[in-house]
Amino acid sequence: MSLVLTFGLRLIALERAPTHEMGIRFDVGATEIGAVLAAVLPLGLFSSAVQMLVATFARSYKEAQTYVSFLMFLPMLAALVSALPPIDPVPWMTLIPLLGQHILVTNAIEGDIPSLLSFAASTVTISAATLVCLGFTARLFYREKIIFGW
Repeated sequence: MSLVLTFGLRLIALERAPTHEMGIRFDVGATEIGAVLAAVLPLGLFSSAVQMLVATFARSYKEAQTYVSFLMFLPMLAALVSALPPIDPVPWMTLIPLLGQHILVTNAIEGDIPSLLSFAASTVTISAATLVCLGFTARLFYREKIIFGW
C-alpha cells in the first residue's frame, strides 16, 4: 500500500512541476504506471524477506537495524550495473532479481513496455528468491542459538 501511495504522490508532484520550462517532456499514462507497479510489487515481498533473514542474525534491535541499513545498497548496485557501462538490456537479465526489476521499470518509464514474458520471468525469479529467503529464515527459527542468543 505504501508503494502505491508513494508512487501516486510522486506522479502528482511531477505533473505539477514546471518540467516544460526546463525542456523536459513528462508523459506517463496508465500503461506505464501499471507496468511499473507490476515490476515493483514483487520487490516489496522480496525486500521484506531479505530483511527478516538478515535481521534474524542480530542479537539486538540496534544491531538488526545496522545490518538492514546496509541492504539499501543492493538496489543501488542494480542501477549502477546498468548505468556505468552502456549495455543494452538483454531478455535474460530480467531473470536476475533487482536487476530485472530495474530493467523493467526503466523500459516502462521510457515508454517501451516490456513483454508479458519478461514480467513473468522477473516475477517468477524474484518470487523464488523470496521463498528461499523465507525458507532459510524459518529454518533458523528452529535453532536455539537464534531464539535464545547463546
